[in-house]
Amino acid sequence: MLHKLIFITLFPIFVFGQNRDSLNTGKYVIPIRDNAIKGSYNIEITTNKTTHIIFPSKVVYVDVGNQSVIVDKADNIENIIRVKATDIFTEETTITVIDDMGGYYSFLANFNQNPQKLSINIASNREADLNFAEKNGLLKTMDALEEKDVSEVKFQANKVYEKRAYIKHLEMHRYKVNFELNGIYYKNDLLYLSISIENNSFIPYEVNFIKMYVKDREKVRRTSYQELEVKSLYQTNNELIKVAEKQKIKAVLVIPKLTITPDKIFYIECIEKAGGRHLNIEMTADDFNLVRAL
Repeated sequence: MLHKLIFITLFPIFVFGQNRDSLNTGKYVIPIRDNAIKGSYNIEITTNKTTHIIFPSKVVYVDVGNQSVIVDKADNIENIIRVKATDIFTEETTITVIDDMGGYYSFLANFNQNPQKLSINIASNREADLNFAEKNGLLKTMDALEEKDVSEVKFQANKVYEKRAYIKHLEMHRYKVNFELNGIYYKNDLLYLSISIENNSFIPYEVNFIKMYVKDREKVRRTSYQELEVKSLYQTNNELIKVAEKQKIKAVLVIPKLTITPDKIFYIECIEKAGGRHLNIEMTADDFNLVRAL
């Protein structure tokens, strides 16, 4: 009995020793390959000048690797940060930013008494960022569309823009303004939604934003209620801001592939800027059967 006890006591020690040796030899160390690395931007900062960095969406997380660097948001503006050095530093440091669209941005910061780039618009850098990352086998700095082929998405969206409407019932007509979903197309895990706004009134219709979300079909007798926003990855026609009187404007919204269950509704909501003419289109699970392949 004593021998058995000794064996049971020593066995875990033997196993632990085996695992520790395996770890020391690198047996369980997984290599990080180039295509799993997100690229970083190089920036220079100083003590007597402030560098402003503009992001595509609201900044929700910031991390700085050196106490000699300070970062804060610009006053009353959620998508711009201010970066400055409190004193001279010699070793390169990092700044990491995440926005509410899931975009991840990495910066390598160095001190320069007289930096040349003081205003940086990350949103305008997307195409160059994409090309460099693809050329060097790196992940793109931003998520969302950059995991796709941006030029291909633009091409397909423009192709959808030129197509004639084939859906007639997904619309709202109110206040002499028509908000319509003209067609839905699918390619490479993306949905292309062709929409139009026609203003038959004599008052210009200014679009504040278009919001898309999936929500519960019925709220009655439910103990909980869920609403999930669906972010647009790309949109054609930046003129979809102001629809003049007696004018019709089209656009294509690109979103990740999705389907819904019969107890859910997909909403496309158009909110008027400084006005009350809000419009929405409701899609049911059956409506997703209307999707056409590109």
